[in-house]
Amino acid sequence: MNLVSFFRHFWAGIAAVARFKPFATSSPEGRSRERHRKILLNTSSNFLARGFSLAVNLLVIRLVLGRLGKQEYGLWITITAFVVWTMLLDFGILNGLVNAVSEAFGKQDRNAAITVMSTAFFSLIVISVFLALLTIIFVGEINWSAVFSSKGLISESKLRWSIVAALAPFIVGIPLSVVRQVYAGFQKAYIGNIFIVLAAFVTLAAVQVALGLGASLPWLVLAAGIGAPVAALFNLVYLLKFDMPWLKPQLRHVSVLGLRRLLKSSTPLFLFQFGALLVNYSQPLLLAHVPVTPWSLTIPCSSGFMAFWAVSLSCRLHRFFQPFVRLMKGATGTGCARIFFFDRKAFFV
Repeated sequence: MNLVSFFRHFWAGIAAVARFKPFATSSPEGRSRERHRKILLNTSSNFLARGFSLAVNLLVIRLVLGRLGKQEYGLWITITAFVVWTMLLDFGILNGLVNAVSEAFGKQDRNAAITVMSTAFFSLIVISVFLALLTIIFVGEINWSAVFSSKGLISESKLRWSIVAALAPFIVGIPLSVVRQVYAGFQKAYIGNIFIVLAAFVTLAAVQVALGLGASLPWLVLAAGIGAPVAALFNLVYLLKFDMPWLKPQLRHVSVLGLRRLLKSSTPLFLFQFGALLVNYSQPLLLAHVPVTPWSLTIPCSSGFMAFWAVSLSCRLHRFFQPFVRLMKGATGTGCARIFFFDRKAFFV
């Protein structure tokens, strides 16, 4: 098959399932088309949402860098990298929730879905409360200037409040994160992707307001992090009030069996998450203690490239990308369907 024929069949396969209205599922063919429609919708919306978020992040970098300067902005990036490591403290529950909900969805078992949803939600609330208590107890006891090698850059008080401002949205957002995992498990990730776009808008608006008010580093850090939990809260309300009210978490549905199911597949995903954090978020912490590499040359330049590379990688590894490739194989009738991604080299002057 030549290239022209390949793309003709390729787009014909997409056109056959590209629609917002669900297909009738009363027949095997209808169920197959509906499954492929969701795969296409989830994958395409993921690309668009993450691309939009990347564009907003790059714009925020430009705005904040102009206000803070390279040194304070580099410190912000290092604080963010430090806070991101606390993602490991969910112990893989969020990743396990996707698999557990997918299994319940495949079996049409609402009781199992309610059990894992309730167990995950209240377990993550406990983790959030625990992290909040640790923050309150230890944030004033640690010499953060030594941790981030920032002595003389900003006051210890401002640095401490910047760390609190970075941790607060993350801690609040931990239990709210279940909503995107639930939508992914029910093959409706496109709804969660809509709220990713909302989070980007909220972030941009909050940063603009903070800049307009002449906010200092702690307030800018808080403004940049507030979009995700706010959007997740709206998403959770939409899920439980309008979309799937039967899935509302309840304490009586929390069980040890549900926790075991969540942790069943979380170990390899937890290790993968640890490796990804080690690769992507250890550099700023290390560079902070390298005296021959000034903040002004390393952190602002690397953050933009890392953001581009991270979005590219997340698109490749997204849970719906491989099903999308299989869909294209079936739609084109060929044994090979390839989608290429190119990482562009970034050059900074």
